[in-house]
Amino acid sequence: MSCLTEVGVTENTFKILGKVVFHVALELLSYQEDKWFELWDYIASECSTQFERTVYIFQCLTMMSDDNEYVIHAVDKLLPEIRTRLNPPGELLVDNSSWSL
Repeated sequence: MSCLTEVGVTENTFKILGKVVFHVALELLSYQEDKWFELWDYIASECSTQFERTVYIFQCLTMMSDDNEYVIHAVDKLLPEIRTRLNPPGELLVDNSSWSL
């Protein structure tokens, strides 16, 4: 998990890490029945400071899961940040660097 929070990781390297995270998570969930709680804690804790990267990692996790409890924890933390970025305060609307409706 430290590679995801490491300072100075380029975007290209981070995209490769996203693919690695997917494969590791798939292996852990499929064959070892490990929920990889550290990954979900990363998503929940970093979503406000590293939003784009956190969402990218979340998007990489395309496998089905039978146990949604840990996913719900991460999504509960992501949704307020997504909502804030979709409906930014008026002063941000001139910036165009955030999402808005």
